[in-house]
Amino acid sequence: MEYQILAIRFQTVWIHNRLPTDDNIKKLGYLYPSRYDRCDNPMSEDVEHIFRKSNLSKNIWNAFRNQFGINDSGGGIRHAMLGWWFANFQNPIQKLMLQVIIPLLINWHIWKARCRKKYDQERFYIPKVAHYIFHDTTIIIHKQFRQIDVASNWKKCLSICETAKPKLNIIRATWKLPQPGMFKLNTNGCFNGNPCKSGGGGVVRVHQGEVIAAFATPFGIQTNNAAESLALCIGLKWCKDQRINKICVELDSSLVVNWVNGKIKPPWNLRHNIEKIQKIMITFEAFHVTHCYREANRVADALAKEGSERTSTKWYFSAHELPSQARGLCFMDKDKLASFRIRASKTTFVYDAND
Repeated sequence: MEYQILAIRFQTVWIHNRLPTDDNIKKLGYLYPSRYDRCDNPMSEDVEHIFRKSNLSKNIWNAFRNQFGINDSGGGIRHAMLGWWFANFQNPIQKLMLQVIIPLLINWHIWKARCRKKYDQERFYIPKVAHYIFHDTTIIIHKQFRQIDVASNWKKCLSICETAKPKLNIIRATWKLPQPGMFKLNTNGCFNGNPCKSGGGGVVRVHQGEVIAAFATPFGIQTNNAAESLALCIGLKWCKDQRINKICVELDSSLVVNWVNGKIKPPWNLRHNIEKIQKIMITFEAFHVTHCYREANRVADALAKEGSERTSTKWYFSAHELPSQARGLCFMDKDKLASFRIRASKTTFVYDAND
């Protein structure tokens, strides 16, 4: 919407002190009397006085601070904004409102009131300016979260923002056996910090779910995506050396899957790894790479974590040789026991519409 674009542009100009205040215009060499007359003690017009010290700004900021419990620690306008940017929030709606929408719109409408008074001789009223901020806030909330219809009702908007809880999405995730005659390779990368010490792991299983090979290896200082690609490369190279011709690969990194399948270009620092994987891919008779949820890739994840703690590569050639955590998860996969992926929705919320 037009007002949103204007407000964002205003925020950018305001942060860099490029607003055409009388104080800034004087710096360009245009000298003329300047007195900010929208307060009890008119003085030279600058950013601090317009947005922090004038009667209008004091009343508007205090009104909204009192509603949301934001502390005023004094100082200039930038210091005062920190109280909003680091405000506590209970859900993504309240975070957006407190840290972005409210402070931006307050500054925007204070500036608009200043311009109307200065150039159009239009008298401003503090309740009217506050109403504009209320109205624009409810519109932005509705545009960002379509499910929430506050219909320009400020009280309802506040109630929803305080009580709304993200809806939990629950998905059943199960590792699936490969087709008869196919082998399934699951790999994963692990890192502690980014970049910091990392590791990779993988497991190759037949259509009955039996483990024929697995590995856990350290990679040293690598990023997560680099560890993912290196682990896949090791797993594919082992399959090629064992003359396995039909293989399906599952990864829980959709980014690496898209790189390998050529849907998007990898970053320059990982291009060599991805090209190496693609060269190995074409040597197989049947091959495909698909994405799976992390909850369906638990064995490879456990092996990757094991690899990050090791100093050398370790290979396993049966389920009973695996580390205890990976071994238990492997038996769960074989018995088709599911895990549940629980994620809070970023756009759908549960709240009492009658509040």
